[in-house]
Amino acid sequence: MEKTFKVKKTNRNLNPFVIFLLVMLILYSAIFSFLIIFGTINSFKPYLQYDRELDYLGLPNYDNPLYTDPRMSKNPVYFPHAFYNYEKVIQKIPAPEGEPVVRYYAGFNLDDIMPKYKDNPNTSFFKIVGQSFFYAIVGAVIIAIVPAVVGYLAAKYPYKFSSLLYSITLFVIAVPLVGADPARVRFMSQLYLFDTMIGDFIVNFTFTNVYFLVFYAYYQGMSGTYAEAAEIDGASQLRTLVSIILPLAVKMMGTVILIFFINRWNSYNWQMIYLPNTWMIAYRIYSITSVNPQILNNSTPTVIAAAMILAIPILILFIIFKDKIMGNISMGGLKE
Repeated sequence: MEKTFKVKKTNRNLNPFVIFLLVMLILYSAIFSFLIIFGTINSFKPYLQYDRELDYLGLPNYDNPLYTDPRMSKNPVYFPHAFYNYEKVIQKIPAPEGEPVVRYYAGFNLDDIMPKYKDNPNTSFFKIVGQSFFYAIVGAVIIAIVPAVVGYLAAKYPYKFSSLLYSITLFVIAVPLVGADPARVRFMSQLYLFDTMIGDFIVNFTFTNVYFLVFYAYYQGMSGTYAEAAEIDGASQLRTLVSIILPLAVKMMGTVILIFFINRWNSYNWQMIYLPNTWMIAYRIYSITSVNPQILNNSTPTVIAAAMILAIPILILFIIFKDKIMGNISMGGLKE
């Protein structure tokens, strides 16, 4: 009777470099998971437990009577319920009446160009959040769609002008344009677009970023049979782009939109420069946690709660759209 030997299959893709990358990704994920869990737990802790008792890794403890005694309501240790830190942040994000919010920079006499601004408008937390969502979502969509459209035109219409667009993008990415912000602020103020949503959207209506190259390479690898089939059926070039090409790239566009939404949602420095009087949640949280931390009584758990308020919408969006955004963006050819 002949003996049969089974050949043990080895995974040739599992080399030392892949193992190293796998270990680094696991460590990277573990660190960020720990930070999210750490921030979530400590955002519910009373000030006395975290800052006085130095209990950083324990669960929230509400047994101390100093936390819930109404007579301590004006004391920083007062903590009537688990969401008290979040309540304080929500109350402090709209600045007190009369607080000036215009912060122009030295060297610009913008008051002679722009209309006179009043002090802090009467606004609310939910209005600030809604305005921030509008600013982040619309701007992210513009930043994603413009390079997607221009990248398709440059990839599928190989004319000299297409090569010029590609060269301009490489030049802008490779050469840092130092001092562009002051010139942009001056230009926008001359056009009365400074400190307006429309002005911000116009400034971001550009294709000269790295995602132009991503979409350019993606469209070059796309089969031309899609556009040819649409043209045979009588579709125009615009109809082909809107109905065929862009839907095929929707997952990639969704990823770019999510990246820029996170950037615009969290970016307080851009808002300070270009939208000083347009209320955004990122700038207000930066103001009450870094510029004027005494507003929150220098309470570390309250500061962590403010950071978690910024992180919650991003986590929710990723959980909802993770399957569509992180899905396979490859596509096959047309069947005959």
